[in-house]
Amino acid sequence: MDSFARETKTKADWALLVAELLEGRYAHCQKVTLVCDNRNTHTCGAFYEVFETSRARALVKRINWCYTPKHGSWLNIA
Repeated sequence: MDSFARETKTKADWALLVAELLEGRYAHCQKVTLVCDNRNTHTCGAFYEVFETSRARALVKRINWCYTPKHGSWLNIA
């Protein structure tokens, strides 16, 4: 398995990684549930900052966004 660790943690780094997963490992999936913390880089806007509009829109439409709560454990959701 490839390492996804990066030296920086920018919106561009995050969008490129998720796009790589959506177009590679999960290319056959119509929808992917993505559980994110509330870090400011984990937004659909990151895709629009990195990719052209049509590609960003296609990627974002395939994601079912689930954010962890700002206060408390994400396990409380389960």
